[in-house]
Amino acid sequence: MYQDEYKRWLAADLEDPDLKPELLKIADDDEAIKERFAVSLAFGTAGLRGTLGAGTNRMNIWVVRQATQGVANWVKTQGGNQTVAISYDSRLKSDVFAKEAASVLAGNGINVRIYDALMPVPALSFATRYYKCNAGIMITASHNPSKYNGFKAYGPDGCQMTDDAAAIVYDEIQKTDILTGITKMSFAAGVNSGLIKYVEDDCKDAFYEAIEARQVRPGLCKTAGLKLVYSPLNGTGLVPVTKVLGDMGITDITIVPEQEYPNGYFTTAPYPNPEIYEAMKYGVELAIQEGADLMLATDPDADRVGIAMKCPDGS
Repeated sequence: MYQDEYKRWLAADLEDPDLKPELLKIADDDEAIKERFAVSLAFGTAGLRGTLGAGTNRMNIWVVRQATQGVANWVKTQGGNQTVAISYDSRLKSDVFAKEAASVLAGNGINVRIYDALMPVPALSFATRYYKCNAGIMITASHNPSKYNGFKAYGPDGCQMTDDAAAIVYDEIQKTDILTGITKMSFAAGVNSGLIKYVEDDCKDAFYEAIEARQVRPGLCKTAGLKLVYSPLNGTGLVPVTKVLGDMGITDITIVPEQEYPNGYFTTAPYPNPEIYEAMKYGVELAIQEGADLMLATDPDADRVGIAMKCPDGS
């Protein structure tokens, strides 16, 4: 069975130039073929997550298209605005997968609001509510190692999809042939038709205002003289986090240079999780060097934060 699927993929135009060479390389390796094709990545309330590569048990454009078709089939039963918001992180192929998802949704007549640059999970959740969307899609594998990527699905409330909704989407995915069962149009055609639109500045501004309105002691940061070191861990946090901190009045911010800009290889740590010291190491060392009061680090999709603070004894 899995050998048949392998041969079907091998004979198909897979579009992504990385996929066919991988399949040819494992032609005589039954175990490698089985590992890629005997099962499919399972869709649940947290969506999909897996290593990048060829096959039904890997993250690639075909798995993303199939998952999006499942979401589209569910959205079409929901009424409402028939709109889905999309964002993506700095991981390898995240921008490609986001546009593939938008293309499938547009091909199914569903409106899309997609960010024009990588933005974190909280921004995706906010846009889902702001535009009164039926669902949201975030392309990310959170804090996993660089070989992973994923597809997170959100309900109209901007929260993780419910068990019932996820079960329906999973059933729709199972009914969809991964190579021949997807309806899509090109991303450019979706933009030209008006089905795909970018998230506009009014939504972004409202997002930042909503965050800043939740300050416990408004105005305190402007006079506190806080000295801060921040690391986005090569993810999505650089622009939104520094903007919010600046708006709050924190101006003395030093960014960890090795982890400043988006880099899906995450070369400075075994995996970009601010809960482990290896990911925080560069930031903590810089904080000591700079005499900072506080060091913050966010994971690639900026929905978790690690914090290191200067103790009363100066350590």
